[in-house]
Amino acid sequence: MQRRQNDPHQTAHGTSTRILPQKQVDLMAPTKVVTPKATVTTQEKSARGPARVQKKVPKKTDKVIQNESATPVCHTRSNHLGNQVPTSVTRPFAKGHQLMTPLMTHTPLSVIQRFIATCPLPLLVTQALASSTRQEHKRFLVELTKYPTPLHLLPLDEAIVRHVENMRKERLWTWSTTHKKLATALHVFAILPVYRTHMQPIHLKFSTLVQQALKTAGREKAMERARVPIPMTPVIFVHTLAKIPAQKLAERVILTLMWFTAARVGCVCLLHRDEIVSKPDSSLELTFRRGKGAKLRGRPYVVYTAKLPPFLLHPIKAYLALFPVLPTPLFTITPDKMLPIFRLSDKRMEARSIRRGTLQTMAQLKVPIDVLMMYSGHACEKTLWRYLNFGHDYALMAQRMSTAGEALIEQDQDSDTDSETDESPTELQC
Repeated sequence: MQRRQNDPHQTAHGTSTRILPQKQVDLMAPTKVVTPKATVTTQEKSARGPARVQKKVPKKTDKVIQNESATPVCHTRSNHLGNQVPTSVTRPFAKGHQLMTPLMTHTPLSVIQRFIATCPLPLLVTQALASSTRQEHKRFLVELTKYPTPLHLLPLDEAIVRHVENMRKERLWTWSTTHKKLATALHVFAILPVYRTHMQPIHLKFSTLVQQALKTAGREKAMERARVPIPMTPVIFVHTLAKIPAQKLAERVILTLMWFTAARVGCVCLLHRDEIVSKPDSSLELTFRRGKGAKLRGRPYVVYTAKLPPFLLHPIKAYLALFPVLPTPLFTITPDKMLPIFRLSDKRMEARSIRRGTLQTMAQLKVPIDVLMMYSGHACEKTLWRYLNFGHDYALMAQRMSTAGEALIEQDQDSDTDSETDESPTELQC
């Protein structure tokens, strides 16, 4: 028989392994010796002991049984102070929840006080807020470390509400001041990482106690009578300007700019050198890019003054000549240092008196309402009427209301005459 070429199933003797129908065997492969298993008799099994019925529990099942036991494992993590803090306290909810640390509001006040007192202040991130807002927040954080001892074991939200309530009764705070204190606490803890490093924000707005306290203070604030500042008049302005010492040139310029622009003292103190332009006709052009006025408008705004007399214009030009190029704010004085200047002539004056006095003086000269709103920056006429108090437009509205009320008096007189001719009330009742 002729031998096939390249047949993998053909052996060296010419025989092929394909002749086996049941199983193909490779004769060249080494043989494997299979030892039969030793048979175990029944007597030997009985000598070993009873058979094991329970199956071996896998390792994964052991972990599940351990977690379902009565004593769960408490996982901890190290905080920035090196202390081991339970994870259930720092992250009590599942990942992806809206709140990062909602249970921080239930943390005792003594724990929060330790963090507030030891963590340092950052230097740059606080510049996003106004200086007055930063000072208010810092005063609150310092006051928080001085809360009385009975409040230390209370939760944070309850301790703040109780302290504000106690201070309102002791110092006779108005509801407006009470509402401001609660709002300050709400804001400062929401941006707590701005003031204290390694601290997460605490959202007090989700606390039921703080919500109800703010709601109560806001309702009472709307019902109480607001304290209206005494407006400054042109006579008081001239007398105050005359009493400012000659060496205080910056204070004189600030007061003049506030009176002729109806701007807030904080907005004037933030002006730069290139934002005050003196025109040939003795008037000024001021561009306000910073401060509350520009923030409420949402954009910078420009104010054009009238032609100033020489005794008002010369001090401004002299002060501007001292700083021909200045990238920083033109005035180094803070708004709170201007209060003694405002009260040189009248002790009742305050920062809001100049702005109100300017708007009321122009309203008495029958300046249109749209022009007054360009000065004040108010988007609602009702707010401007509150500033005007007894200004021109407010007087017109009061006159119209009194005229409309006269119709009620005439109707009352007519009803008296009609009652004489008509039937008596007793007959009408019958």
